[in-house]
Amino acid sequence: MLKVAVCDDDEKAINSIRFILRYFVNENLEVDIFRKGRDLLEKVEDEDYNLILLDIDMSDISGFDVARKVFRMKYGDNLIFVSNMDNLVYEALEFRPFRFVRKKFLDEELPKAIRAWLDMYGENSHIEVVFDNISFKVRISDIVYIEVNGHELFIHTTEDIYKLRKRMRDFEYLIEQSTFIKIHSSYLCNMMFIKTIESTSCVLYNGEVLKIAQKRLTECKKEYWKFVRTR
Repeated sequence: MLKVAVCDDDEKAINSIRFILRYFVNENLEVDIFRKGRDLLEKVEDEDYNLILLDIDMSDISGFDVARKVFRMKYGDNLIFVSNMDNLVYEALEFRPFRFVRKKFLDEELPKAIRAWLDMYGENSHIEVVFDNISFKVRISDIVYIEVNGHELFIHTTEDIYKLRKRMRDFEYLIEQSTFIKIHSSYLCNMMFIKTIESTSCVLYNGEVLKIAQKRLTECKKEYWKFVRTR
C-alpha cells in the first residue's frame, strides 16, 4: 500500500493531483487530502506516509513551516513541493525535496516527478537477487541492461555486474512494469540508459553498444522514441 498525503487549499489543484496519482500509480494507493497545513501536521505524527505533496502558499500556515516540521520527522526525499510560487524554488531546496513542481505546468511536471519517485522509492522499485550466497536488493532504475550468456545471466548496473543462475524470462516482467525493452534474445535493456538507436544496435550513455535482433529493430525503435517523447 502506497500512502500519499496531499496538502493544498486549491480545489482545482487537489482534483488534478488526485487524478494524476491514480492514473500513474499502479500500486495499491491511499490518498489523504489536507486543506490546512496544521491538519497535516496533526495527522503526520501518527500516520506513516510514503510521499507528501505540499503547497507553499496556504491560508493557515506556510508550506515551508509545515515542511520544517515534517522534514524533522524523516521526510525529505519523500516530499514534493507543488506551488505557484516559482520564485521560492531555491528557498525550497533548504528542505531537500525530491522535486519542485510548478502548478502552471502541473500536468507535465507532476507525472514525471511521480514516475521518478516510484522508480527510486516505490514498492516495485527493487528486485531481490542472490549473489555469492548473499541476498540483497538492486534498484531497478540502476539496472542498465540484463544479459544472458549460455546458462548464466548478468545484471549490469551503474555500479556493478552481478552473475546469477537465472533465465531471461524471469525478468521479462520488467518490460510491462518499467522502462525496459527486449532488444535481443540475449539482452533486456533499460531505455533510460540508451543514448540512441542505430541501424543494427543501440548505443548506451556509458559507451557500450548492444546488438539489436533484426526482427526486433522496428518495434525497438518505436518503443524507444515513444519513451523519449514522454520523458
